[in-house]
Amino acid sequence: GGGGTGGGGTVETFGFLEFFDQFALFFPAATGIMAGANISGDLKDPAVNIPVGTLSAVAISTAVYTGLVVAIGAVASRERLLDNPLVMQSISAWGPLVIVGVLAATLSSALATLVGAPRVLQAVCKDRLFPYIGVFGKGYGPSDEPRQAYLLAYVVAAAFICIGDLNPIANLITNFFLVSYALVNFACFAASMSKAPGWRPSFKLYNPWLSLVGALACLAIMVLVEWITACVTVVVCAAIYAYLYYKQPEVNWGSAGQAWVYEHTLRMSQRLVRVKPHVKNYRPAYVVMCKSVREELGMVQFVSYLNRGGGVMMCGSVLVGAGAFDVALAERRRELLADNDRALRTGGVAAFQDVLVAPTLVSGVHACMQVSGLGGLRPNTVVLGFDENWARSTHGSWPDGTYVSLLRGAFALNHSVVVTRNIGRLFDEAATSSAQIGGRIDVYWLLDDGG
Repeated sequence: GGGGTGGGGTVETFGFLEFFDQFALFFPAATGIMAGANISGDLKDPAVNIPVGTLSAVAISTAVYTGLVVAIGAVASRERLLDNPLVMQSISAWGPLVIVGVLAATLSSALATLVGAPRVLQAVCKDRLFPYIGVFGKGYGPSDEPRQAYLLAYVVAAAFICIGDLNPIANLITNFFLVSYALVNFACFAASMSKAPGWRPSFKLYNPWLSLVGALACLAIMVLVEWITACVTVVVCAAIYAYLYYKQPEVNWGSAGQAWVYEHTLRMSQRLVRVKPHVKNYRPAYVVMCKSVREELGMVQFVSYLNRGGGVMMCGSVLVGAGAFDVALAERRRELLADNDRALRTGGVAAFQDVLVAPTLVSGVHACMQVSGLGGLRPNTVVLGFDENWARSTHGSWPDGTYVSLLRGAFALNHSVVVTRNIGRLFDEAATSSAQIGGRIDVYWLLDDGG
């Protein structure tokens, strides 16, 4: 450890905690490592400029700091170093030059933060992550300068300067910097573990486990600096995460979490293929055939209630196209997909949905029965609406003989079949409030299937 002088002139040793107190005071002066990343939008080639500039700055700064430590330690006594914070001024050839250097370093760090922090705030505001701060996302000029964000940064900095003593807040500032570095390191580690093809670090010495060690080291130093401020920092970060998780803002950052969900889902789906089905673990998995989700939302909602056991639910629609699969037909398919997705969200139904283009309705429905799902997540139950005029082959809502053909196809594929009739009335407030709905449920048990 180092030491300090007491009132009687003796040297008092300071221990482990005092080292981290000094670390908390010094660390904010070394936070320029993110300066390049903060202004990446203004760089010509960020992939080259950021690593070259950052590593060059770190190397030069380390060499200068190390040289100063050796030079000052060689000409000044230990007691003098502890008692005089401006010892460099007294031992230099021209003292005022040291003051000029201190001011230049201070202004450099301040300007780097003043330029970087408003840019980060502007990006947050443009994503509309938090309410009432959108004004700070407005930019001006060809460089999209966030003037309001600059003003806010200045006001915050001036307010803390007016305290007159920055030492009391040094620990909090250091912890905020450390937690940001911990999250950056963990994000790199998570991106590597997700095996996303888009994550290809060009730095030859990069190692994901080193990123994890860096993240854990940052968290450990936070606690060692001051555990109270570490707790405050963690609570603030957790509150921000909880708010964003609850609000689910409609922004797509291409996060490592999305890549990890995809990779994990794919791995579990592949494992599920090798699992042999058993009666104890049987789950109905539904494919709901509908002209569109919006037109038959009642049937879709009813099946979602049946599906509370956690099985797979899919909605299939068929577009009949007798000719070639041209641009116009593809555009109709995209429009129906988007409308089905909006209808599912409006109805609060969690289900997959797709639209098939086929030359006939029968071939489209049969294809949907066969190709729906993935691996062990394939439907085993087909849900159809009832055709009131099914016996009239040429006048029913289904073309000539189609309805019976669909049922035969489902049974041939060893699927169960659910036929619903007027099921939408269950979700019609006017119908349910005026009179009690009555009816019956027909269940056909297939004895030759072991029932």
